[in-house]
Amino acid sequence: EEEDKSADGEKTEEPKKKTYTNDVSQEMAMVVNSSAWLEKRGWEAVRDVYKRACIVHCPKRAVIRMKWAAFEESVDNVEDARDILRQLIAKYPMLLEARMQQIDLERRQKAFENAEKMYTKLMKQIPTKHDKYKNMKTWI
Repeated sequence: EEEDKSADGEKTEEPKKKTYTNDVSQEMAMVVNSSAWLEKRGWEAVRDVYKRACIVHCPKRAVIRMKWAAFEESVDNVEDARDILRQLIAKYPMLLEARMQQIDLERRQKAFENAEKMYTKLMKQIPTKHDKYKNMKTWI
């Protein structure tokens, strides 16, 4: 067996490669316990966890972005919540849960005209000719 040695003859170890599992809760626990989390703490740390989850770990999981938007609204960062939902809806225009969350956010902010416009636009976009969509307007 051949060992790696530095210029002065000492053994050197190769850096360990980061491996990921399919266990999202375990991955999130690792992020929460990381040194970056311990340094920041507070809302910025929570925001960083959501951002990293949405960008690095689960970029296709809409529910994480929806939870991130809900978090931003809960800490009175409404503009960021709006931006997150806008981006999500641009990516998945018929994701009803995201559209309804966006309408509810506007309603909670007392922007009733915006909420009404969004709701009317959504109702016009729902196809009615297909059987699988026939009860959707009733649900909304």
